[in-house]
Amino acid sequence: MRIALWPTLLLLPMLAVAQGTATTPAPATARIMVLQPTQTARYEGDLLQLRGRLVLTGAQQSAWARFAGSVEAYTKLVFGERPQSAYPDDTTPRQLERMNGRLHDRMLALQNIESLASDLYTTLSQQQKTTADQYLMASIPSFGLQPPSR
Repeated sequence: MRIALWPTLLLLPMLAVAQGTATTPAPATARIMVLQPTQTARYEGDLLQLRGRLVLTGAQQSAWARFAGSVEAYTKLVFGERPQSAYPDDTTPRQLERMNGRLHDRMLALQNIESLASDLYTTLSQQQKTTADQYLMASIPSFGLQPPSR
């Protein structure tokens, strides 16, 4: 009995490591972007959490509302896109034109977020800026990439 127990005890750490590596997610570059309508709730929740962490004053509320609205608009824009494969009978130039248009719309929406985040940031106290630096980027969806860790 003792002889059979030792090999098991010696192999136990290797079994634990094997289980840990089996659950490791695939690298972000290997993932295919698949957007589900329920994913917007995560970002809305992040915005609510960020708002709570910032402890905004009454004077900061309008800047926050504009920033949050721009993030929500960006999120809805991207979640509302149809996959490129939804147009199998369309010509390649037309598909590329449509892709370019979507990317252009995203860029404009991100520029709006950037501008409004800057406006909000200027209204924040030093402590609020520290909190914003830690959490604000995580409240903005980064589609096709792994969400930033907190």
